[in-house]
Amino acid sequence: MQFRDYMNGVEPLLMSPRPEGRSVPNAAAERYRLVSTLICLFASAAIAVVVPSVGTVLSLLGATVATAMMMLIPAYCMGVVLPPTASLKIQQAVLYFFAAVSFLSVPVTLMELAGAISKP
Repeated sequence: MQFRDYMNGVEPLLMSPRPEGRSVPNAAAERYRLVSTLICLFASAAIAVVVPSVGTVLSLLGATVATAMMMLIPAYCMGVVLPPTASLKIQQAVLYFFAAVSFLSVPVTLMELAGAISKP
C-alpha cells in the first residue's frame, strides 16, 4: 500500500492522525488491504490447484522475486548511491545481464507447464 501511495504521490493511507496524537486505521486503507489479501490468497490457491509440481512454482519464484532481490535492486541502488565510475557501470551491466537471463527462464517454464515444449 505504501508503494502504491508513493507511486501516486499520495499521503500514506495506513493511519489517519487524530488530534490527541493517537492514530486509527483508515477505512479505505483497510478495505484495500483486505481486497489485496483476498486476491493474493485466491491467486495462490489457483496456482496450487493448476500447477502439479512444486518445483515449477519455485523456479518461477526464483526467476522473478529472488532475481529482483539479488540482482536488480542492488544494481539500481549502486547507481543511485555510489559515484558513477567505469567499474560500477560494468558491475551494474553484469547484474542487469544475469537478471535478464534469469527472467528469460519464465517463458520457457510457462511453455513447459502448458505442454508446448518438453523438458530435455
